[in-house]
Amino acid sequence: MDIIDIMLARAMTPQGKTEAYVAKANKAAAKAAKAEEDAAAAIATVEAAADEIATAKEEAADLLEAAQDALETARSAQINLPEAYSTTGQNTDGYMTQKATTDALAQKADTSSLNIYVTTTAMNTALAGKADTSALAAKADKTYVDQKIAAIPSGGGSGSGGGNVNGSITTDDAGHLVVVDENGNLIASLATDEAVIEALLRAGTYTAQNAVGLDIDYANRAFTRTQEAAGKSMGTDFDSYVMYGGRTRCNVADNGTITAFYGDNNYTEDGSNGQVMIYQPKFYYKRIIRDHENMSHGAIVRHETLLLSSTE
Repeated sequence: MDIIDIMLARAMTPQGKTEAYVAKANKAAAKAAKAEEDAAAAIATVEAAADEIATAKEEAADLLEAAQDALETARSAQINLPEAYSTTGQNTDGYMTQKATTDALAQKADTSSLNIYVTTTAMNTALAGKADTSALAAKADKTYVDQKIAAIPSGGGSGSGGGNVNGSITTDDAGHLVVVDENGNLIASLATDEAVIEALLRAGTYTAQNAVGLDIDYANRAFTRTQEAAGKSMGTDFDSYVMYGGRTRCNVADNGTITAFYGDNNYTEDGSNGQVMIYQPKFYYKRIIRDHENMSHGAIVRHETLLLSSTE
């Protein structure tokens, strides 16, 4: 506000009001200056935004150009695969065509080509040589077999699994394995059936015939049913084995003769037909010691397997 404005204000303002109007005028001028400053800041913000928009447009243009280049590269790298054929015919397209496949198959399946190499006469001759019935009949003839059996050397055996030089085997060699020596003679081996079976049982690779077993690990207090007993439960599961299911009450005379079995008409339990006892069918058992501990007065078994069977 210059001096003229002040003088005009004084002239037009009642006496005593001049200073108040001057203060208002100064306040209005300050607001105008602030508005001008805000407007300048807004203009600067708009200009900065315009610059960012321009930059974004340039980046978008670059990305679009790169995408177009990639699409063009993909199109140029595209491979046109030939059509796949599942039937024969005469179509052609420059690749391994349906026609080429058909022609190749026809050439491979030409029967005249096969006949050049395998004629009926050649096949019959070859088959006849392999299946000569006369040769088979000679080998299967009973007389031929009897002659071969008769040709086995005979004579006294050496016993104890030793056999002898002429290969004879006698009852002295019972229980020993039979082997063929370097001269082709049958002899009894030093190894017995029982020794081999026991070794296999120890290894856990042998299944005994009609046998139930119990593996007892005393050290760990573990009891495991083995052989045919594996998976079975006590009671009826074992009744099929005669040493269990065959048990029955009976009357026995003083001389040990069984006079009656439970269910017979003459069976009694008052002593009039002999003593009342339980009949236990004959069975065989085998004890296999798997682990033991030597002590000062003998050995203590720590692990063993017991086998029971009605068959020796």
